[in-house]
Amino acid sequence: MRILAEYPQADFRFVLFTANDKWIVKAEAGACEQIYKFPQLEVSRDEVEAWLQHESGRAWRESVRLRFHDMHASLNLLAPG
Repeated sequence: MRILAEYPQADFRFVLFTANDKWIVKAEAGACEQIYKFPQLEVSRDEVEAWLQHESGRAWRESVRLRFHDMHASLNLLAPG
């Protein structure tokens, strides 16, 4: 797996990888991460980078942020503090 780029957000960061003919987007926030895989034959790198940086991906980035909020809330049920 090869790291291509990192895209910091206010509450988390995206890391773009390539492996096995897929674009792999890992979102990281503290102890939680989300991973998305896109086939390179169907989705271009420019499309993936647009989702990570530009207005066209704003709603998706917001859904990632909200999912992290839910994930952290779930972790707090296990280890409140």
